[in-house]
Amino acid sequence: MAAGAGIGGVIVEQVSLASITWIGATGVAMVIVLVLSCSSQNSKIAESIKS
Repeated sequence: MAAGAGIGGVIVEQVSLASITWIGATGVAMVIVLVLSCSSQNSKIAESIKS
């Protein structure tokens, strides 16, 4: 955890806070797409098992 805080501190010094916000938003968007994709796959698998 300390290493992550140290790396984050170095990154914040090098990059503007506006950029960090967009990086975080992009990460959240990618996770949402991944979760929706996995959810869709799981529902298709469940449907095929029921048949």
